[in-house]
Amino acid sequence: MKTFYFAKRKLQLVPAAIILLGLTISTKYLPKPLPCLTRQVLARDPFRVPSALDIDPSGRTIGFFRDANNVRHGFSRSKNGTFTIFDAPGAGTAAGQGTRAYATNSSGSITGHFTDSSNVAHGYVRSKEGVITVFDAPGAGTGAGQGTFPFNSPNLINPEGAITGYYVDSAGAWHGFLRDKNGVITTFDAPGAGTGVGQGTQSFAITPGGDVTGFYFDATSAVHGFLRDANGVITTFDLPGAGHRTGPGHVWRRVYSERSHPGSPHRREHC
Repeated sequence: MKTFYFAKRKLQLVPAAIILLGLTISTKYLPKPLPCLTRQVLARDPFRVPSALDIDPSGRTIGFFRDANNVRHGFSRSKNGTFTIFDAPGAGTAAGQGTRAYATNSSGSITGHFTDSSNVAHGYVRSKEGVITVFDAPGAGTGAGQGTFPFNSPNLINPEGAITGYYVDSAGAWHGFLRDKNGVITTFDAPGAGTGVGQGTQSFAITPGGDVTGFYFDATSAVHGFLRDANGVITTFDLPGAGHRTGPGHVWRRVYSERSHPGSPHRREHC
């Protein structure tokens, strides 16, 4: 790497007009701030604009967007820019309802969840050919804000087509699930997971080998990590120095309860 030295004497010889011209040129090309309204919309909820959330090896991008009536729709964009918009069967058409797409795999399958006309969530998987299969985890609640949630992660589906996520039962507690490539669903709870409203197990990622990870809220609403291996053995863990009763657990629960659909203990990113 070369080292550059600047002589103060030479700098003093540069005409002031040239310095002012340089400042004018540099400020001209500075990025302009976003309009006030745009900043406010993004700050309140980034999913109000189209959201590309995952991409497969072919360059196909997937995600979801809100229409003018605040209804969600999934989309797929090919590498050459062709869009395909889709809705899961049974998806609601009122504000806050509709289809959300979060993850895709190398086979072209897409997964996510949709909210029906009663504000109940259901999982789905869309094949490369466009065939959509809807599924519900055993024990999932059927009230508003309850149901099955493959949610908010680009790692919800592995190359084999196995899908992970969580579901909310009728009491408002969370439980993890794993749906294999044949559609068989296994539910699980991390040891020590709480059973109250806004407590329990949430799964967010799966490896090609079938290991699943996420976190859980205990009976005091403190947060802990877990890893479930392909054989179903769950290991829980905490980072050294992680907070407990008055720490992260209470913060997360507050976010979940304040940013929710009516009657839902979930964060608003379900949007």
